[in-house]
Amino acid sequence: MKSKHQKITRIYEEEPEEIFEKKKEIKMEISQPIFMIGYKVKNTQKDMLKKDLAIEILSNIIIGKSSKLYKRLYEEGLISSEFGFDFEYARNYAHVIIQGSSKEPEKVVDEIANEMQFFLNQGVSEEDFTRIKKKVYGEYVKSYNDVSTIGNFALGNYFKNINMFDFFEEFEIITKEYLNEVLREVFVEDKKVVSIVKGI
Repeated sequence: MKSKHQKITRIYEEEPEEIFEKKKEIKMEISQPIFMIGYKVKNTQKDMLKKDLAIEILSNIIIGKSSKLYKRLYEEGLISSEFGFDFEYARNYAHVIIQGSSKEPEKVVDEIANEMQFFLNQGVSEEDFTRIKKKVYGEYVKSYNDVSTIGNFALGNYFKNINMFDFFEEFEIITKEYLNEVLREVFVEDKKVVSIVKGI
């Protein structure tokens, strides 16, 4: 007897490499403006775990809580502790997100752009690379002590076709040179979009 159930075929549209809109600003009923900066990343399906780890290290160096930029913006009252970043990717897309709230969102966006340009020009130093690589490694090792975190890792990585236990092997082969290569590939102006929400 033939099954009455038909196989479901998922159609994944090919994501264009170009950004759709450079800047978007809207107004809503909020107490403080919100900003989001996005960098569109080409998902090659190859070496994405290695690139993910490199972007994690880079983001911590440039805008992480131990960075000079974060400290300056926080002390000036331009960002809150909610300020952060993330790298998201799936089968047909990838992007880096930097987001937070600020009384002067345009100024924060400009400061981040200036800091990005500094690192694009100078590259990542050996000192920053070594320090933050150890920090990120320690955070990943610590996260494996939590059962729910392991479950979330396993599920998320399954849909990315990634073996979560490849992390340590990939992490070891990340060099400062590769980090600077990813920096100049990902954090570029023609792949950046800015979204700002202001109060009415």
